[in-house]
Amino acid sequence: MDRPWFDEQSGRVLLDDYVVTRESYRQITADQEITEAEVSAQVQRVTGLLKQLEVLLPPEVKQVATEALCELAVLHVLRAQQQVPGGSVK
Repeated sequence: MDRPWFDEQSGRVLLDDYVVTRESYRQITADQEITEAEVSAQVQRVTGLLKQLEVLLPPEVKQVATEALCELAVLHVLRAQQQVPGGSVK
C-alpha cells in the first residue's frame, strides 16, 4: 500500500480514510460487534508490524516515526473524546 499519509493541499490526515478499506477492519466490524478477542488480535497485528518496522528503521528515522505515531494516537484520542457525550473538545 503506497498511499500518501496526508493531503498536501489541506494537510488533512488520510490514514483515517484508509481504515474502512482494511480487511482487518471489515472483518472486525462485519457483525457490528467488537469483541475483546478481536481487539486482542488487532493488538497483536499492530505489535507485529511495529516490531518489523522497528528493526528496519535507522535510529533517527525511528525517533521521528515514534513521535509521529504518538501524536497520531493523541489525535485519535481527541477525536474519540469529541464523539462521547460531554467529552467534546472545543
